[in-house]
Amino acid sequence: SSIEKMFEKLENGELDLVIVKKYNKSNSNTKYIKLGNLEDIFICGNKVDFGKHKELRVLDNKILYIPRNNSIALEKLLEVLEKNNIKPIIKRVDSSTMVKLVKDSSNIGFITKEYISEELEKEEIKELQLDIDIPKSEFGIYYIEDNKFKELSDLIKVIQHNF
Repeated sequence: SSIEKMFEKLENGELDLVIVKKYNKSNSNTKYIKLGNLEDIFICGNKVDFGKHKELRVLDNKILYIPRNNSIALEKLLEVLEKNNIKPIIKRVDSSTMVKLVKDSSNIGFITKEYISEELEKEEIKELQLDIDIPKSEFGIYYIEDNKFKELSDLIKVIQHNF
């Protein structure tokens, strides 16, 4: 995945830092600093009305667009779907493609809210509340602990201060 490639570049010294959702498979010589939390939500087109059916079962046999990269929230969703024998037609896409595909269809997307705040504000799409508790995803900075560059340390302090 692209996250694994970024970590590989970080560990090889090709990148100085990576800002991503918390990742459980980082190398022991990488250091992590939490910056905040992100919220994953379901989205649909504004013209779509699921009525009172806000049950997770609404996803059964329906196209569900999900991010290309896994996250803790996505893994939980997939686990709950499997446990409840709910089988959506899953398609992995990037966030801008997801918005376009969901906007003019009756399909549903699962995406990080902060990535699409502008589209939600403009009411191009809307949030769909379903009966599942999705944990927020932590995000932060990963960097190699023994990096000696003062500029990197200063940059990390600036980023921390502004979050």
